[in-house]
Amino acid sequence: MNAYGPALAISAGAIGDVMTGIVFVQNLAEIIGGHANGAPGLRISSDNQFGDTVHTIVAHNTITGCSGTGRSNLFYDEGATTNNRRKHRLMRVVGNIHAQLNTKGDIFVGASLGMTTEAPNRTGQLAYSHGVGSEGEFSISCSADSSSTGGSFSPLYPGRRASLGTSLSVNNDPLFVDNKSMTSATDYGTGGGDYHLQGGSPARNRVLARGLAFDLGGAARPTSGLDASGAYT
Repeated sequence: MNAYGPALAISAGAIGDVMTGIVFVQNLAEIIGGHANGAPGLRISSDNQFGDTVHTIVAHNTITGCSGTGRSNLFYDEGATTNNRRKHRLMRVVGNIHAQLNTKGDIFVGASLGMTTEAPNRTGQLAYSHGVGSEGEFSISCSADSSSTGGSFSPLYPGRRASLGTSLSVNNDPLFVDNKSMTSATDYGTGGGDYHLQGGSPARNRVLARGLAFDLGGAARPTSGLDASGAYT
């Protein structure tokens, strides 16, 4: 999939809506260009949206790019008004390679929006922010506020065996075989890359959870030990 913009965007239409049964599994989103501030490669209930999510699975996806050129905005509970409080539960987020990983809730509302009395009501993303249902997550860049964990835009704990980027300019390189996606905000990709992982990739050996017998290319996934993050084993 060559994406000149968002590969996936899911948001509710109105306050009180509940989105359920969301599954995004084993996809490749090759971000080769986009908005100057970056179009998200994956977005499920992000900035200033409405609605709760129940039963969401996001697993073994490879979302290329870096920093703001491709971003995953997951399970937000924020906004400048009090009528869009959200609650997210029963999520499984396992073995993904993200260009950038962002989530917002009480810390963002209190620190970044200055709504200190509203912040205690914005706990709808706490399960995800504390790593519930998460394992083997990998991000190329840190979150948009330059944090990896514990910031206004980042999870408090990303789950077991995670590797999150620590910089907006120096990539946590997963060592793709042939990366032809965007590598910085101004370096557009040409597309058609090979996003299998090289032998020494830091995205390898991160996922213990089972669930997929084969990877995106048809190769058998391991039945013991640790699998790689991303769409390819």
